[in-house]
Amino acid sequence: QLRMERPQLSHAEMLDLFGFLYYLRYLGEPGGVAKGKKLLESKGCITCHTVAGKGGTVGPNLDQVQQYASPLFMVQVMWNHGPAMQEQIKKSGMKYPTLTGQDIVDIAAYIRQATVGGTEIRMSPGNPTKGKVVFKEKGCNNCHLVEGRAKRVGPNLSRIELKKGVTGIASLMWNQGPTMMQFMKKKAVEWPRFEGSEMADLLAYLYFLGFEDKPSDYQKGENVFRVKGCGDCHMKG
Repeated sequence: QLRMERPQLSHAEMLDLFGFLYYLRYLGEPGGVAKGKKLLESKGCITCHTVAGKGGTVGPNLDQVQQYASPLFMVQVMWNHGPAMQEQIKKSGMKYPTLTGQDIVDIAAYIRQATVGGTEIRMSPGNPTKGKVVFKEKGCNNCHLVEGRAKRVGPNLSRIELKKGVTGIASLMWNQGPTMMQFMKKKAVEWPRFEGSEMADLLAYLYFLGFEDKPSDYQKGENVFRVKGCGDCHMKG
């Protein structure tokens, strides 16, 4: 209808195009300041943290923490403080707050607005190749598989739909924090800490796990070829 020529793509160009399309959801949707403020209240965060001059003093004053302006930095700091936060939540009798990826982005948007400092600290989107190294160095592969079918304690990440954006993946990790902590204590495993861009790299690695094709099944493919009527026009090799 537009009188355009059908574009011809090389193998490399097709990979680049799909890589770009796959990346579109990587950082998720923009955060909402008003939603972030409500979440800090409803999730009980301000019971321990001060935000915009209001809240508790048990945890860090978020007005002064520039790293929280970035969702990825916020995820990393939350994870590193996970054991202390879980202990405090248990002592206070509070309910452990579960989060979605959008919750994290909204909270970061509000904290960014409420921050009094003049400089924002951002974290790079992450490098999947470096993230693969982090996955092994932090011992994640001791409990989780990313390929194959060997038995592990934690979920097989190759079977989980992770294209939720990096904050969505981070929220899954956060929500499983108490279960992971309990298991680690039982096995005398130290809670892994992340520095620099390690968390961003790890999340990038997990996000792109589904980008490459999984091993195919010849017999299933032959059946699809027959059922879909491909043989009516094409010959099998």
